[in-house]
Amino acid sequence: FFSRTTGAARQDGHFLVVHFSLTVRSIARLSLSIPRLSSSLVSNPGMLTRFLRGQALIRSSISAAAAAQQQQLLRASTTTTTLQQQFNKFDNKQASFRGMSSEADQIRKGLVGVLADKSAVSTVGRKDVGLTYRGYRIEDLAKECEFEDVLHLLTRGHLPSPAERAALQERLVAGRHLPSEVKTVLEQMPASAHPMDVLRTGCSVLGTLEPEEVDNVKMVKEHEAVIRIGERLMGSFGPMILYWYHFH
Repeated sequence: FFSRTTGAARQDGHFLVVHFSLTVRSIARLSLSIPRLSSSLVSNPGMLTRFLRGQALIRSSISAAAAAQQQQLLRASTTTTTLQQQFNKFDNKQASFRGMSSEADQIRKGLVGVLADKSAVSTVGRKDVGLTYRGYRIEDLAKECEFEDVLHLLTRGHLPSPAERAALQERLVAGRHLPSEVKTVLEQMPASAHPMDVLRTGCSVLGTLEPEEVDNVKMVKEHEAVIRIGERLMGSFGPMILYWYHFH
């Protein structure tokens, strides 16, 4: 018992448990000489006082050891509760995933009849309506309007006045300029590349040279900065394709 208790004390650092073990061992030895001890206690008051102090120390050691064991049991119970909570969360996630999988299985091919979003820019596929931009039939726009008119309609919500059309044309012309870095990248692209890949790469390079300075919070209400970015890209896409095509 003494060796096992001492080993546990070394592991847990409970000094009082070691002290309690030593005290028990001493009492066991004293029990062999109880007759002599009894007479000595009666004849020697000092020894009786020390004996009573020893008993108090034993009780204190036992209480400390019991308290330490109670703390260990409490920590073990807390760990068990935490693990159980983690297992419960894992089970809930699994159940949620199974529910999502079952919903995904119900999605119809082509999203037929599924409302994805609402838009004021265009309508397509609506019965007896066809394709419209901002309420204008695409056939009427193709017959009566120029490219800049439709671009202005899509980005700003209304057909432009003559002055607005002229200002937009000037911005598109200015946006045709290609930096030398973009030209270098276009020259490195093979002639067999897909034109959409050419535009994607050119757009990425242009974005690194002309970083967008748009506040995402204000962008919801203030669209002008975003529209100007679109106009810059609209003006540069044509020259990108032409430069790449004629270079090769």
